[in-house]
Amino acid sequence: MMPVSDEEVATLVALAKPRVESAMALPQFTPGMAEVNVFDVAGQRAVADRASDAVRNLGPEAVRRAKSGLVRDFGARNPERGWIGFAMFLAVVTSVLTAAFASGIRSDPADVATVATVLAAVAALADAISLAGSRLRPLNRFVLRMQLVTCVALAVGVALSFSHGLIGPATAQLVCLIVTVIVGVVIVVVRGRDAEATQQIDLSVERAYLGALDEVEAGAREAQRRLDGELDPAAAAVIARVRSALFTDLGKRNAALADFDSSTPLGSALIAAHTDPDRWLPASVAKARKRPAR
Repeated sequence: MMPVSDEEVATLVALAKPRVESAMALPQFTPGMAEVNVFDVAGQRAVADRASDAVRNLGPEAVRRAKSGLVRDFGARNPERGWIGFAMFLAVVTSVLTAAFASGIRSDPADVATVATVLAAVAALADAISLAGSRLRPLNRFVLRMQLVTCVALAVGVALSFSHGLIGPATAQLVCLIVTVIVGVVIVVVRGRDAEATQQIDLSVERAYLGALDEVEAGAREAQRRLDGELDPAAAAVIARVRSALFTDLGKRNAALADFDSSTPLGSALIAAHTDPDRWLPASVAKARKRPAR
């Protein structure tokens, strides 16, 4: 097959340009949206669609497997959605409320002493249940931080209650504080006793999503390999020339197209549009992707 002429390239660019310009008005525009149109005008839309279909759900499925793995491996201790984390957060909230009621800022501490004591009891009970649920296995570092807040807040509440002369409620709150301190000490001891298991749970979320990243990257490479195999040399040459000319032209008005590396494999942009981690990773993980020691 004869190489495509400059005139034919210009014609194909002219066909694709209005479509890409319309796509550029969208806030979620990516070079992949432009590349799909290049494949289309070159008569290879089916190839582009198959590649897109192959990678469209890679990210969400990898996230689902990562979350399932956390549930399977850690159960109630799952740092992301385990019930122990919610119970410990309840302890934080109720302990802070205990201190707030005992402070007397908005009401007479004597009038709300019973409420403050009940809240302290809820905090202590949530702590005790969480410790029992852990079966003396390490809890993650965020739970430890929440436990520290709980202990400090209850200590403040106890001190304020005693300062107001509420001996009975203050004594009951002190018992609750002792329970939370004991729970905190046990958490620290358990974490220190098994350093390997402690590191495993502390890094579990990061490692789960790093595994998801590896899955998606492997899927993207496979999709790229299949796409390369479907394009004959002549069609690939046409797409490469049209893409280069179109992106150079529209790159004057779009930073993403201007920064696009024309030497990247054909179809890489449309594949990346679905597999870019920033598009499917949870926001908190996408902000800082660092590989911990494995």
